[in-house]
Amino acid sequence: MVSDEIDRLWNLKQLDEQLVEARGGLARFPEQRRALELRAAEERKNLDALQARLGDAQKKRRELEREVEASGEQERKFAAQLPLVKKNEEYQALLKEIAGVKARRSEIETQVLLQMDAEETLAREKPAVERALKAAEAELAGRRAEIDAAEAAAQQQVAAIQALRGA
Repeated sequence: MVSDEIDRLWNLKQLDEQLVEARGGLARFPEQRRALELRAAEERKNLDALQARLGDAQKKRRELEREVEASGEQERKFAAQLPLVKKNEEYQALLKEIAGVKARRSEIETQVLLQMDAEETLAREKPAVERALKAAEAELAGRRAEIDAAEAAAQQQVAAIQALRGA
């Protein structure tokens, strides 16, 4: 009788250990899901940041192009005043203004070209970032199904152990 009682308690202890192990296995599934979702969210954030930087670069380039147009307009305005000037000092001053505006326009045009180069660099990065996001999302979808199946199996194992323990 004592031996039967000890055997029963021993079996219950083994079932309890299996139950603890199975429940521990269940705890890892949400962590795995979170890790995959975090990676996908990080890749999405990277793509959004790249698109924002690209948009900012394009906006800055357009502003610089407007400045080039304004400088060109100012240069034309000064050039149109040249025939109207009567004194040599005024003529020389106007030529200096025109040269200053040309130099400023040239600097801005250089900035426009540098900005275009920066845009091209960002645009070349975009496909790689998009591929990384797509890969992370695909991995998330595929692994989520595997995790769900493994979790369901672990839950069934827990239920089976609990049923054995209850019997």
